[in-house]
Amino acid sequence: VGAPGSIDEDQPFVFDVLISDPDDASISIVLSADHGTLTLSSSAGVTVLGDGTGSVTVTGAPAGVAAALQDVTYQGVSKYFGPGQLAVST
Repeated sequence: VGAPGSIDEDQPFVFDVLISDPDDASISIVLSADHGTLTLSSSAGVTVLGDGTGSVTVTGAPAGVAAALQDVTYQGVSKYFGPGQLAVST
């Protein structure tokens, strides 16, 4: 996702998660964020649980999961000011 940084209060932050796993027929990636929600721009060809919440799971073929993880939007809780964390796990 990148190095630590800052996001303006109450403004969405759009980012990509880059993955590569050519050996697996199916993979599962979990994104989680505290103090906000995560929304995918596309979910074609993959199974998505929790889109629009603080924890999103994307499962499917690597190419489909990679496409779903482009242009992910994080929207912080209104008026929240402080540290936050985004985690990506398999």
